[in-house]
Amino acid sequence: AGLTEENFRAAAAEAREVGLRPLVHIETASDFRLAVAVGVAGIVHLPYNLTKADPSGADLMITAADASAAAKAGIFVVPTLTAGFTDNDGAQLAIIKAVQTHNLTLLRDAGVRIAVGADNYRLGMHDELALLRATALFEGPAIINMATTNGAQLAFAERRLGTLDVGSEASFIAFFQSPMSDWPGTRTPVEGMRAGRVLIDDIGLLAPVCKTAKP
Repeated sequence: AGLTEENFRAAAAEAREVGLRPLVHIETASDFRLAVAVGVAGIVHLPYNLTKADPSGADLMITAADASAAAKAGIFVVPTLTAGFTDNDGAQLAIIKAVQTHNLTLLRDAGVRIAVGADNYRLGMHDELALLRATALFEGPAIINMATTNGAQLAFAERRLGTLDVGSEASFIAFFQSPMSDWPGTRTPVEGMRAGRVLIDDIGLLAPVCKTAKP
């Protein structure tokens, strides 16, 4: 059993009072609605938990008004599509896929910022990205943005991460080819830096550049 609405509101308020940004895990559309009303920083999961009380999945579908409210509040959503796919099969999986398509379409159309994570120690970001691509709801650049800029801004809101603007942290990864033409290549970056420190330099590009760069 989850928190009561009263306890949920109290927990979110206390988190803000001590300087934390509330990120909440949800299971139903009503949970989503409450999280938006409370004004959390991020919602983890799209509704995914089919129940005997409502095996049709109707209680898992958010509305256009829910998505619009989340966008206006600047709330990030981490869909964790893998949760619904690993917990269901056959006819139930078909219901979950329809629910996820419905909810993701509304979030996309409302302009809600989506970040990526699997919330499962046996799975990773790339498993989630594969399912997001399979929905065919998002163009490649949008999905890359979810995995990079949006994720960085959700996790580290106080830092200038996830952009190439002047003054931002020098943290990035680079690939041999564009992910739009070589999606498997996203698993094998060839260059990478974190806060200005070279972490990956497989093609020997960063070392000479960093050596000659002026402080």
